[in-house]
Amino acid sequence: MPVHLGSVAVTTHDGYTVTRFADGKEVHAHHAEQPGQADTARSLGYRDAVAMNRDHDLTHSLLAYWLGLPCSPTLRDVASGAPATEIHYLEEAAVLAIQRFANATGVPLLEVARTISRGA
Repeated sequence: MPVHLGSVAVTTHDGYTVTRFADGKEVHAHHAEQPGQADTARSLGYRDAVAMNRDHDLTHSLLAYWLGLPCSPTLRDVASGAPATEIHYLEEAAVLAIQRFANATGVPLLEVARTISRGA
């Protein structure tokens, strides 16, 4: 079941996450570990890269929602095939910092998104 963060719907499946934009464009992100991600996952407080990747695109959408943006600029550009910009690097750093902080404080990001989606 998708969580709705503004006009964006994020659905986390076993093995991948789908971010769907209002115009129907989508980003599919696989949770499988990529080379070099194990160390990053540990530094962010995850047990493995799969868990980190499961939260990652969701966190992009959470950040955009919290900032009042219509969607994640990074994910939107990925969906459109646009090249990376400085905003992508800034957003990525912010997303990783949120993931680390959430893990350090025991906050489950998917539950946060579900609460927002329910309007609570």
